[in-house]
Amino acid sequence: MPGVTQILAEEITSAAGAKVPVERAGTRTWRMAPVAYARSTVPQAMALLNSYLAPRVHHEQGNINQESKDVINDQILIRVTKRSADDESPTPEGVHQDGTEISSVTVLSRSQVESGGESRIWSLDQPTGNYSSGEFGHMKRRPSIETPVGFDWNNCLFNKALTEPWETVYFNDREVKHEARGFDGQRPCKRDVLVNFVRKPLKDGSDMMKVGPAEMDVTSIL
Repeated sequence: MPGVTQILAEEITSAAGAKVPVERAGTRTWRMAPVAYARSTVPQAMALLNSYLAPRVHHEQGNINQESKDVINDQILIRVTKRSADDESPTPEGVHQDGTEISSVTVLSRSQVESGGESRIWSLDQPTGNYSSGEFGHMKRRPSIETPVGFDWNNCLFNKALTEPWETVYFNDREVKHEARGFDGQRPCKRDVLVNFVRKPLKDGSDMMKVGPAEMDVTSIL
């Protein structure tokens, strides 16, 4: 069943501060995972692992049903392909939060990627939005986007490119912000990742689907 995310406007940039202007706040229903993935042992294995990492008490979020006993685990497969010299990144919105409790990114494969692709985790003091940098600690002389007010390299807590299959980074989405930087290589080059989001159900029920007279959650329940 498809994953559903719902991100508040203050946690992610849509237009100003994003390299690709598009509405990102609000509810999004993701594409279904391939049948081969759904029928494999991976979804259940990830759900079991996430059940051990999910906290007993979740942070308060205005759009989350804090009282629910259920915990949702969205599992989303994402492929990013770079075909041109444009200043692109897997997260063109830059530094942001996911509207979840626990998030993780697992690299499944990389093809012809030779540089970049760092996963960066930032303290909550770092402003949301993207910035023009080809190397950590340095801005480009000719920036393609205005640097967010208050940007500080010292707010970075983690900076590493995930390169090996199943290499994973976990973080508490309520305690930090994050991003994935652009990558390059012999084009077209691509990066496949599995993203896990762990949270309580949404208050508005948009992560539920009708199945006859009953309702069924559209994501895995831990």
